[in-house]
Amino acid sequence: MTDAGTGDAGTTTDAGAPPAGGTPPPETPPAGGDAGGGGSLSWVPEDLRGHAALKDAADPVEVARRLVKRDGDYEGVKSLIGKRVENLTPEEAQKLYETLGRPDSPDGYVIDTSKLPEGVDISEEFAASVRQTAFDKGLLPKQVDALSAIYLEAVTRQHAAQQEAVARLEDEAHSTLKREWGNRYDENIRLADRAIREFGGDALMAELKQVGALGANGEVRTPHLAKALAEIGGKAAGDGALVGGGKEGFGGEMSPDAASAAYAALKRDPNFMKALMDKNHPGHADAVAQRDRLFKDANPDI
Repeated sequence: MTDAGTGDAGTTTDAGAPPAGGTPPPETPPAGGDAGGGGSLSWVPEDLRGHAALKDAADPVEVARRLVKRDGDYEGVKSLIGKRVENLTPEEAQKLYETLGRPDSPDGYVIDTSKLPEGVDISEEFAASVRQTAFDKGLLPKQVDALSAIYLEAVTRQHAAQQEAVARLEDEAHSTLKREWGNRYDENIRLADRAIREFGGDALMAELKQVGALGANGEVRTPHLAKALAEIGGKAAGDGALVGGGKEGFGGEMSPDAASAAYAALKRDPNFMKALMDKNHPGHADAVAQRDRLFKDANPDI
């Protein structure tokens, strides 16, 4: 009997051994072509050679390694494909978010407020809430950047619109009072300021500014309120001359020259001087306060 692959009867040879004088076969014969040494992809169907996954692949072994690595990278995530996010378990959702590139913590998100106009800011409490919500919902940093930019731009536009509205309000109030009061405008502004100081003090002044009835520097924004306060101040003053407000708004200081001129006018007023000199006069304390305020405004360096 003769074994398969023998040259002579009774002699056994290795089926994988090269024939005498022949060339040994390749160790890993690729399907349909050579081993692809030097980066050749002749062993890959022509329509697949341009795929990114095969770029610079030297042989089938390299392709296999890449496949195993990719499968490991997405372990546990492949099963999520096709599921709606709301149907994922919390553990599945966290795995998905982490794989997609969500930061490790809410602090990984940055909300850039550097371009907000002066006087406008986002509270840290609000920013922290945004970061936490973005983290819980699995948002990527670029998504948060885009949403933040839209919100901050809206805040900036709203602030600009508010500033324009306030400026128009102050201009309209000024024009209205100028038209109705004429030459008595400055005097009535001082009377209104006097009413605030006498009946509400700094607390009322601050509150009127806070609610927007007055500007930050005492600018008049509500003509009806200004007229009511001027009337109150006038009735409280009686016949005496009053001072105490700035030229264009409440709560301001007079210039040194204006204060000196105002005090000189008061000294020519017999009613004022009577109240100032008589300690028993019901208007004595008020006259002293007017004198002291004018002296302070006239001598700011003292």
